[in-house]
Order: sequence, then structure tokens, then C-alpha cells
Amino acid sequence: MIIFNTTVHTDNFKELPMLVDFFVQHADAISFASFQLQAETGRGEWGARADVIDPVTVKAAIEKTISKVLQWEKVRIGHSDCHSYMPTLVAGKQVYSVVDDAQLFAQFIEDFKHIQTTRQHGTTQIIWDYSKALLARPTWIWKLAKATSLKLFEMRSSLFKSKGRVHKLSFFVQNFMDANALQQDRIDACSFMVMTADGSISMCKHNAERDEHILKPLTYTDRRGQVKQYQPLGERYKQNNIIPIRQISDTTTPSSLSAKALTASDKRHHPAKSV
Repeated sequence: MIIFNTTVHTDNFKELPMLVDFFVQHADAISFASFQLQAETGRGEWGARADVIDPVTVKAAIEKTISKVLQWEKVRIGHSDCHSYMPTLVAGKQVYSVVDDAQLFAQFIEDFKHIQTTRQHGTTQIIWDYSKALLARPTWIWKLAKATSLKLFEMRSSLFKSKGRVHKLSFFVQNFMDANALQQDRIDACSFMVMTADGSISMCKHNAERDEHILKPLTYTDRRGQVKQYQPLGERYKQNNIIPIRQISDTTTPSSLSAKALTASDKRHHPAKSV
């Protein structure tokens, strides 16, 4: 499975249709296309995104390219202002939504939420676990058979062209928050988390507080039972003044970076704008 993560910014927004078409044409290899919207993290050169870039315009660009209207609101993951997820099927280079009935989808998730089997467990295990679950709830066999029949009928011409070959392609739009405009309800409902030494936190919150997490000295006990401290910034960086930091003693709180110095460092080391 190939996953594409694309940062959508002012300079590449016009290239979105070309990217979406590429993903559709290669759906036999690509199964997940994630579009991360540019945000002001307090570092780097891009800053806040232009008004033309938002979840509505990005989803509209996807729909225009595939010539289909997708019911994004029928699949809800995380906060509605943050995440938009749409699983689709591709046959004969045509895209079809997987979820047409929001109520049926929500009920399926509720009734089978106890199944934690993923693709990492293998296809055989997935089939076995869901087969047992369906036999325990036989009414779902009829519901799924009906939904599948309707979808196959909708896809009939594309299935004929593709000789029955169908591929999964999921679209994901991630609307990051600016560091100076974090909203607590969105942070609380976040489904895009980052693991830190203090536990998992929202990706947007981590972006805004990155230096407090990745540059924080860590105390640990080595195999000999000696208590030591790990400094993320080595002596070479301090001596060469690559990233100036405030010198502190071991008894004080962890060191903090100068925001101005860090921004200058990011500009030196990350000048490129990549897709």
C-alpha cells in the first residue's frame, strides 16, 4: 500500500487536479491520498495560507477532477472542522464513493466496534473475524448484500471496462490550525495525534509547542543503574551557534529556544517548498 501525503500551499494549489488524476490513474498501487493544508506553525517561511486554500476548495478540486460529488459529511472522523475522510473505489479509471447511506455506515461501526482486526493481521484473519461477527448478527448479511448489489449495479459499466478489477482509494483532507489560533474543542477531538514523552497530543498543538517537546532534556537510567540526562541538542550545535540556546544548570528547568533564532535556523535549513 502506497500513501501520499501532500502539503497544499499557495504555490501548488493549482496542481491539485493533476495530483488527483495521478492518484486515480495509479489506484492499483496508491490506496491513500492525504492533503495537509498549509498552516502558520511559527517557524519557516510560508506563514499563514491564502484564503483560496481551505477544506471546501480542496474538496471541490478533488470532486471536479473525478467528475463526482462526494458525500464527505457521511463519514466523520475527529472534529468536523479538522478532518474529512472519503473512502472510494476505482474501476475503469472512474471513482465511486463507498459510503452512500450514512445511517447504515454509522450502525455498522457501532455494531462491529469490538473487532480490532486490521490489515496488519492479514486478509485471512480479517475474513475469519468478520465472518464470525456476521453470523452472530445475521441481519447484517442481508443489509450488506443489498448495499453491495446496488453499488455493483452503479459501477457496472466501469467494471466491464476494467474486467472486474476494483481498487480502493481513500481521500483525506487535514485542516491544520495556525499556532496562534488553536481551538480547544478541536484539540480535544483530534484524531491526528503525536506521541511525546508526556503522552499523545494533537498534531496542531504539537506544531505550536514543538520545541518544548523535541528539545526537552530527558532523564533516564542506563543499564548500569546510573541516572543520566539526554540532551537533544549536542555540543556541536551549541559551540557552532547553529541553534543558540540559553545555557542553564542541571538544577533548573529545561532550556528554551529563542523563537527568533529558531525561525532563522529553519529558514537556513528548510528553504525548499516541496509537494
